[in-house]
Amino acid sequence: MCAIPGINFGNNHDVRADLESWLQAAQCRQVVVAFDDQDKAGRPMREQHEALIWARYLAADLARSLLIKGKVLVLPTAWRDEKGKADWDGALAASVAGRIKL
Repeated sequence: MCAIPGINFGNNHDVRADLESWLQAAQCRQVVVAFDDQDKAGRPMREQHEALIWARYLAADLARSLLIKGKVLVLPTAWRDEKGKADWDGALAASVAGRIKL
């Protein structure tokens, strides 16, 4: 598992080259892209789905360039906090506190 800096990461060619090299060195056979998610109701349609668009792009492009499987994971809405944000750190904290079950 690794973390990457933001949803537009797939477009940063320098950092992306490092990721691809690392995935090859690790003999990765499948990549699963799962970005943090936030309720963006009321915003323009593209902004509402931006994280999913970039996740699909990155998973498909890595699969194509590395000849591996690429998948997308959408974080459950049950993971959202009171501000409407779902992220891995928040889900882990909520799980430890007993508010959600992972």
